Amino acid sequence: MDKLKIFIWFQVLLIFLVSIEVYRYSRIKYSGKIAIDLYDIQISYRDLYLFLAYTVFILNIVMIHYTNQTHIIHQALRKYWYYLLPLYGAIVIYIIKPKPIIDDGSFVSQPSMMKRKNVYRLHIFLVLLLISSILIEIFNAPYFMYYTNKKIAYMGISRIITLIIMVYLTIKEKNMSNCKYQLPKNWV
Repeated sequence: MDKLKIFIWFQVLLIFLVSIEVYRYSRIKYSGKIAIDLYDIQISYRDLYLFLAYTVFILNIVMIHYTNQTHIIHQALRKYWYYLLPLYGAIVIYIIKPKPIIDDGSFVSQPSMMKRKNVYRLHIFLVLLLISSILIEIFNAPYFMYYTNKKIAYMGISRIITLIIMVYLTIKEKNMSNCKYQLPKNWV
């Protein structure tokens, strides 16, 4: 196996793990403030962030499937070995799914898994990882192999959609303030 395949697989698995860590350390997922209010539908920032986390998670699984189809590690691992990853990711996201917290003036201690400085750095790191992954795929397999296999090419585009979602979440995290999301003011 050549070094490029190893590097590509390292990147893909790192993107998968860092995506889960970004969700784990975020403070927005605690906000019970309404983000979308259309007619009788009200969606809080917590629910929106959870939806985006699961969307990124599913897109990462599609990205792993695409990488498995285009950069085979070993012939014995060819058939759907990565089905263990969705199980792992779904369990982790479900376990760390918090209850919404709204600032009512009482003292609410900050969860131990929140680290404001680290989460923004993780966002930037993940965005840079996704950009480098897209560039490697574009140079390695032009247009995500669109002209050879369109079905696989559409799966390769999952990285671009993930990048768009992560840029949105990075901007939200950068502009994060406790008052804006109605979180307790004592959280740092």
